[in-house]
Amino acid sequence: MHSSSKEQEDKKRRLKKIDNAQKALEELIPKLNAYHLKTEKQITKAVNKICKQVEGLIDVKITKGRKQICKRIPSTRRRPGDPIYENKWSFNYGLEWKINEQAVIGESKTDGLFPLITNNNLLDAAEVLRMYKRQSYLEKRMYTKKSILDIAPVFLKKERRIEAVLLLYFFALMIVSLIERNIRLNMTKEKIEKLPILPQKMNTKKPTWNNIRYFCRNIHLSVIIKNKVPIQADVQGFSQLHKKVCELVEVPCSVYKNLHDRWWLFEGT
Repeated sequence: MHSSSKEQEDKKRRLKKIDNAQKALEELIPKLNAYHLKTEKQITKAVNKICKQVEGLIDVKITKGRKQICKRIPSTRRRPGDPIYENKWSFNYGLEWKINEQAVIGESKTDGLFPLITNNNLLDAAEVLRMYKRQSYLEKRMYTKKSILDIAPVFLKKERRIEAVLLLYFFALMIVSLIERNIRLNMTKEKIEKLPILPQKMNTKKPTWNNIRYFCRNIHLSVIIKNKVPIQADVQGFSQLHKKVCELVEVPCSVYKNLHDRWWLFEGT
């Protein structure tokens, strides 16, 4: 696949890496021949670290110069008397570099290109690309499963039990997806551009399950009990906007209105 916009981005990114590497090499020069940059091995290690992102695009040469110096031998190494000097070599290192134009031209030939591999021989290249662009939606569903549904490690010995738990998570993920699909389709059908269901009554054009869950967090069942016997039950916090959201999700409002004490025991099943 080829993308003209990606081609420009690839070129811009490569030039920026080369420019950053050259600036880092210039900053390295004053630090040579001192502290931890006294030997050729130490300098080579520092140069390789700088040029890691532009390997092959910049040719760096470590220059080596030497001069002879006279150094006085300490008195502990000789007999008392006149001072004795010995000749030693002192090495100074420098850096030279140039951009490898041939390597830059060779790398630029792949600018804007990216491969897509598939085992489906029935699809043409354009359809493969369209499927690839939908990948982000699948990844977002996996995010929903891990973060919002809180899928976590389970301590089960048998594989079939682990598979059963994952199946339940799959059903939950499917229900979440259908809820989001329903509310967005119905918003489009009723020409509703956005809903104020976010924190501080902010609007959203594409409600998610997490938004709806947050919006419904204050709906609760109040039960008055006298002598351990429920005498009155009422649903609190269910507004007209909640009613509208239920209609858009295609969930009957009676689900909330008909709540009663100990409803979670599923009486009669």
